[in-house]
Amino acid sequence: MIIRRALHWYHDGTDLIHDNPATADVNIPANVGLTFGDDGEKIEGDGTDLTITANSIKLSGSVTTKTIFIPTSDVVTTGSRAAMAGTQWIASKLDAGATEVAYCQWAVPDDFGSFTAIEYVYIVEGGTTGTVRFNPVVAYGAFGEAWNGATEAATDFTSTDPSATNNIRVEDAEFSLGALAVGDFIACNIERIGGHGEDTYTADINVIGVNFKYVRAKL
Repeated sequence: MIIRRALHWYHDGTDLIHDNPATADVNIPANVGLTFGDDGEKIEGDGTDLTITANSIKLSGSVTTKTIFIPTSDVVTTGSRAAMAGTQWIASKLDAGATEVAYCQWAVPDDFGSFTAIEYVYIVEGGTTGTVRFNPVVAYGAFGEAWNGATEAATDFTSTDPSATNNIRVEDAEFSLGALAVGDFIACNIERIGGHGEDTYTADINVIGVNFKYVRAKL
């Protein structure tokens, strides 16, 4: 005699729960899917791959931060952009003792949820010790908006001591960018204030770009 027990699903006000024993999987046959509502959202496996059909997949709860690296542009105020001598690196050189600016521009990706950080990425030359003074500025806006509709100048900051020769350095520019949204374009200045009293690094720095970090809203 075979006794079959029906599997029941119920909602406890917070979660969707099934009453299958806790140690047992719920098996859905290959090529049979779960549908949601009436607008074509579906999850289905074919025995090898899982296919999710939806306009987008939104993430909630704990999600990882995504990082995109953006190289500097060809234009540098006063300094120069070229291959570092004897290396494979293309960089924007900001000279010691001078106020010079490197630039980056990019668009906010479609999976953007919230802003985390913009980090300056640069390579130091020489074996001297000292710190570098930066003046962080960004402007951003969407298509059809003013190019400087949203501008933020973060507080000037002094780097940690980049004493190691040819060391890659990463510095958080500490922007907030609370109004940043999908579809915005960003222009970021990486300015070295070489004449500042806290810019004590007597060698040039080579800015290779920025890390743009954000929390994804969807896949």
